[in-house]
Amino acid sequence: MTLDKKITLCENLTPVEVRIGNYIMNHKETILNCTIQDLEKEVFVSKSAIHRFCKKIGLNGFNDLKIELAKEEKMEEENWVDANVPFYEKDHAKEIANKLMDLYKSTIQDTYKCLDAKRIDEIAKIVNSAIYVDIYAVGHNENIAQNFKQKMLNIGKIVNCPSAYYEQSLITLASNSDHVAIVLSYSGAMWSNQLRSQFLKKNVPVILITRAGVKEESVDNVYHLFISDSENLQNRISQFSSHIAMQYMMDVVFGCIYNMDREKNIEYLKESIGFMDDRDIQDE
Repeated sequence: MTLDKKITLCENLTPVEVRIGNYIMNHKETILNCTIQDLEKEVFVSKSAIHRFCKKIGLNGFNDLKIELAKEEKMEEENWVDANVPFYEKDHAKEIANKLMDLYKSTIQDTYKCLDAKRIDEIAKIVNSAIYVDIYAVGHNENIAQNFKQKMLNIGKIVNCPSAYYEQSLITLASNSDHVAIVLSYSGAMWSNQLRSQFLKKNVPVILITRAGVKEESVDNVYHLFISDSENLQNRISQFSSHIAMQYMMDVVFGCIYNMDREKNIEYLKESIGFMDDRDIQDE
């Protein structure tokens, strides 16, 4: 997670700390070359206020903050790829391949920094124990939903992926506490008031996977997982970054589910191979 994201996602900042954060985000070059005393004078705050701010965003102190900024500056110089326009007209196949490789790496690394391992373990238990698992997705996220469905079928667990709005609405209405709803929405827009009110009323656990920066509600039975938010919602060639981030997060969730009954799942896979593939293939 970038320093900017750490600052913008921190919800318990005081007005003074907000002022410190805004100054840092808007004067990164200055921060790299100044002391904590310089920052005190520039923002009219105390040294202790700067230390408290650094602690709140997950850093040990002002020196750590400068180290983070230096690392980010170096990464931008060496590997930065625009998530919205990752390649240009002049680029040939190898250049496109290299740029997309760098984009996928940085996207997964950024999403990894958003991971809350404790929450993912909790979510894996909820999905694993649910009688019905329903995934709500549109557009390219439907492919990710179908991929997760296939993985779950490989270990004997059935997942519903309603694609049409009408079918999604009917399943929402038919849901109860035996269901778990997984909502894939990079923008967060799919988590509409209509869906939200029905799930909350029916006590349906909801896992919302969306981009970092979407406000997290403090509502029982709603669990947020955040992915990299480096992609613009409109001005982009396609969903390169958001797709790979969403796929990565769903694969992590599946991995945790698989490991909960690993030996049982291994045996199920072994038993199902003969049934699913009866071809007589001889090794050469």
